[in-house]
Amino acid sequence: MACDHARDQAPGGTEEQIADAAAALLRRAHDSPADTKVRPAKRSKCNRRVAARTRATATERPVPDQPTVESVPEDEADSEVAKVIPLGLFDPLANPWRRT
Repeated sequence: MACDHARDQAPGGTEEQIADAAAALLRRAHDSPADTKVRPAKRSKCNRRVAARTRATATERPVPDQPTVESVPEDEADSEVAKVIPLGLFDPLANPWRRT
């Protein structure tokens, strides 16, 4: 993903230039900003989209609680066995318009 982003920023660049740009992007992403009061430069639409995708796939999201399953008491359980209706076998070579 960083290589694609770097390739978009340096169109027509050699593979080495794209690799250097990707390394610089990853280095900047790893380093935290020195001064958080400095207002960041306005981002392009593509950069905002990449940042939104990154936030959406963050692993620190809280995991929802598992739904609790209530067990059915034995006296309320359905003790009758349901009637099983067998299905016919599927024949792909049979004529679908023929009635059986």
